Amino acid sequence: RDAAVTPLLRICAVVVFSYALYGALVGSLNGRHLFARQAGLDASFSLFRTVGILGGAAIGAQAAGGQGVTGAIGGFASAAVLILLVAFVTVGTGRSGARLPIERWTSFMRPIWIYQAFLNGILLMDVLVMKGTLTGIATDAGVAAEEAVRIANENVGFYSAAQKFAFVPYQLMVSLTFIVFPMISRATSEGDSQSARSTIRGALRFALVVLISIAAPMAGAADGVMLIAYPAEYLAGSGALSVLVFGSACFALFVVSATALSGAGRPGAAAATAAIGLTAVVVGNRLLVTWVGIGDHTLIAAASGTSIGMALALLCAATLVYRRFGAFLAPLTVV
Repeated sequence: RDAAVTPLLRICAVVVFSYALYGALVGSLNGRHLFARQAGLDASFSLFRTVGILGGAAIGAQAAGGQGVTGAIGGFASAAVLILLVAFVTVGTGRSGARLPIERWTSFMRPIWIYQAFLNGILLMDVLVMKGTLTGIATDAGVAAEEAVRIANENVGFYSAAQKFAFVPYQLMVSLTFIVFPMISRATSEGDSQSARSTIRGALRFALVVLISIAAPMAGAADGVMLIAYPAEYLAGSGALSVLVFGSACFALFVVSATALSGAGRPGAAAATAAIGLTAVVVGNRLLVTWVGIGDHTLIAAASGTSIGMALALLCAATLVYRRFGAFLAPLTVV
């Protein structure tokens, strides 16, 4: 119910197109174990994106009518186009010759596409559910439509600010999946079960130690963490950060586990666990936010719904990984 979002989505279409091609190019580096070159491209994209968003926001804010948000999204789109051009120069477009049949390609990719859709839904859907729910609650209470959208946007703004910090542990662990997938894939194709089990145990142990070492202090000092980047009014989201950062840790472990399943040739199982997690996130957010309403506990309710869904996805993936490989997190590591 927010018409201001429409032109921003249109600009974002440039990002979708550019990043789809960039993902294929940088993925070829990953498949060839050229991790340093892959990291260089991704780090460059992060730099371009940050400069583009901040520069675009500054330029847009100076324009007539104040177009800061449009400028920021435009900067994001410009960065996506720029990194795509850099990737074409760096990676190339491959050599001509024998090509993989399209039927084989799509049959392999179909469950991975579904998995990625559900995965991104888990990351992003809670904001959309919360905004729609809060707008509906306010409207049902007799608030004018425009004011209802403003109330929902304010809560979403505070929650999104907390979300940025909460997902830092997950973002750090994404790089681990770039290594786990090809290693598990190779071990599985060679029938080396011991190597696959060792990779899974090592990756999950490393991930858990790093995740908790970041998540625990962030949760305990959520107020101070929020003030690193935001003014005092954003402390409204600190309670959500304390909860959501542990949900993010569960989500990161889930992604590592689901990557192991995909690498072992079971992307459909990874997609199924992600679907369960997304369903739990949507239902949990809807029920908990509706239950507490608009007030001091709204953001914590949303964070709780998301964290429950992420934990459930991890539990499902852990069960499948253990059944497939006979390995998961060692009990002493968890303790």
